[in-house]
Amino acid sequence: MTITASEFKAKCLSLMEHVRNSGESISITKRGVEVARLAPPIPIQKPWERLRGTGKLLAAPGESFFSDSDFDAFTGRDLRDREAKRSSRKKR
Repeated sequence: MTITASEFKAKCLSLMEHVRNSGESISITKRGVEVARLAPPIPIQKPWERLRGTGKLLAAPGESFFSDSDFDAFTGRDLRDREAKRSSRKKR
């Protein structure tokens, strides 16, 4: 649908309602040249909704996704074990 700027000015609210209900864009012209376009909004998705269906689970059901070394790095257990070994070597 194409309308002139003066017609758009006179019928702005009803045209916006028409676009909302029909989903059809309206071209607004001035002296025969398109100057604007009234279009329905683009649906905005939340970031996590855009990711839906793109992941892949590589672990079997009941199987841990993390290895023991991952937990060691997280808890710092590996570092404590190394320090304990160093201190026991120094005592000898």
